[in-house]
Amino acid sequence: MLLYSAWLLLDSQASHAQTFETDSRILHRLLTQRAEQHEAIFAALLAAEATVAEQDQGLLQSFAVALQHAYPQVAGIERYRQSADGQWQQMEAGHAPAQTAVPAVVLDSASSAGALTVLADADGYFRLLRKSPAGSVHSIRIATQRLLEAEEKPPATMSLQLTTDAGLTLWQVPAERQSWPWLTPLEFHKALSSRSQPLLLSTRQPPLAETLPWLRWLAGLGIIGLACALFFWAFEQYQRSRLAQRRLLFAQASRISSMGELAAGIAHEVNQPLTAILATSQALAHLIDDEPPDLAGVRQAAANLARHAKRAGAIIHRLRQFISPQTSQATAVELKAVVEEALALLQESFKQQQIRVSTALPGGLPPVLGDAVGLEQVLVNLLLNASEAMAELSQRHLHISLQRAGQKLLLEISDSGPGLDAESSKRLFEPFYTTKPAGLGLGLSICASIVEQSAGQLSARNGPAGGCILSLTLPLFA
Repeated sequence: MLLYSAWLLLDSQASHAQTFETDSRILHRLLTQRAEQHEAIFAALLAAEATVAEQDQGLLQSFAVALQHAYPQVAGIERYRQSADGQWQQMEAGHAPAQTAVPAVVLDSASSAGALTVLADADGYFRLLRKSPAGSVHSIRIATQRLLEAEEKPPATMSLQLTTDAGLTLWQVPAERQSWPWLTPLEFHKALSSRSQPLLLSTRQPPLAETLPWLRWLAGLGIIGLACALFFWAFEQYQRSRLAQRRLLFAQASRISSMGELAAGIAHEVNQPLTAILATSQALAHLIDDEPPDLAGVRQAAANLARHAKRAGAIIHRLRQFISPQTSQATAVELKAVVEEALALLQESFKQQQIRVSTALPGGLPPVLGDAVGLEQVLVNLLLNASEAMAELSQRHLHISLQRAGQKLLLEISDSGPGLDAESSKRLFEPFYTTKPAGLGLGLSICASIVEQSAGQLSARNGPAGGCILSLTLPLFA
């Protein structure tokens, strides 16, 4: 835009300078024509003086009057002669010689015959003097305001000055209208093309606000603005198209990733009940082989097998709901019963690992909003993670507490393990982040997602006496 504006200003300046130059040259040609007219008047006066007898002054005066009427810029034609006593007198027809209107000193210093003398007169006038071979001096009085016709005068914004080669100002026309005088004006200087009257014409004009290309500038600004708007619109459409393509690619990648997460999640979650089924099946085989067979133990093992199988099916169903566009219906859940069921599932495992479990599960607490299967899956994962964190320690203690906190229930699982380091505290619930050598890093991520679907929150922190505290908050069922 700056380049376009600069080009417009330069183009306007060049056009304005060309117009100014043309106007100034027209003035120069017109004033040169007037100078040639003055030269012709002098030639006619000198020729008349040479052919008319001295005593016939009336004829010379009439001829001068006729010449004066023929040229509007001529305000008077006079002739001066020097008397025998050296005094200059103006010669007039029909009257006694009058005292000269031109100072005698000027007449005395008039150049030799044929040369021209320029004399400033009253305001708005100047005189041209020429000495004839007969010794008289002819004077033409020029009215500067009549040097140019009305239609020939310069524009109102242009000033004009006519000076002699000695610097004497004969005519000055100031500009009627000034505009931006602090800027460098346009100037023209050239002497009139007259050998006898080499007067210097000077014109001057400052830059004009009205000559600037406002309309072109505004039109160009509008076109450039429209072009910029179209460019930005097209660029925005291009960006939207690219964003839509990226979203499509991301959606495809997300679906593929979700499928991978689903498969890994199924493998991770179903592994627990399958392991329990395998262990129960082996125990059942031993009970049957006993002599006599422990029928009560067989019945209990069979019941456990059915329970673990149902739990595996519920986990798969829950994982399918997890990726389904239709969310599962949240219901009223007795959180204490869910905790007790999860502890019952892991009771044998805790005994084998010599984990001491303590609980603080008061009765009479209101139900929470959630999904019983999903919350049981969460608790089993949290308890197993806590037991694995204490696997290398000799003293293993697990404490589960449940209490009301305003309009929520707070469940905390504390272990006596090594606790969390700084990185694990920040990334514990990120998908595929794990500190286990063979871990997938999906258990806690799936747990956090299930809790969030029930409008709850899952967090972890280090305990004041060591170990890790996992906190689960769930809103009460309204």
